[in-house]
Amino acid sequence: MKQEMDREMMMAAYNEAQEVKAERLKREADEDEAFRQAMLTKFAEEDRLEQLSAQRRRMKQLEHKREVERLLAERRAAYEQQRIQEAQEREIEERAERFRQEIIERERQRLLAEHLPNLEQLPKGVLSSAEDTVFMRK
Repeated sequence: MKQEMDREMMMAAYNEAQEVKAERLKREADEDEAFRQAMLTKFAEEDRLEQLSAQRRRMKQLEHKREVERLLAERRAAYEQQRIQEAQEREIEERAERFRQEIIERERQRLLAEHLPNLEQLPKGVLSSAEDTVFMRK
């Protein structure tokens, strides 16, 4: 008898749990359906607005594309101008270095011409080219 009552109580609890679960699942399904309907309505409205503004959007995209192309051309031109300027600066520096080297060579030759006849021994590396032997013959 006690077992039968316990069994009936367990069956009642199980049935009640099944009912609660079924109600919860039905409520979740209803909420999902309500959400689905709301999203479909929202997306339909967005599509309608999108169709209305499609031409304006295409115009804006074309405008953006033209602006990007203009900016790219401007950037390329600036890069090319910078490259030309750097080449000019490099040429100026090279000319200045050549001029400096010419001055150094002339001064070296002047010193050789002035002092070579007075030297008994030549320090190592004084004569750097075959042209320098001209100063020894004088």
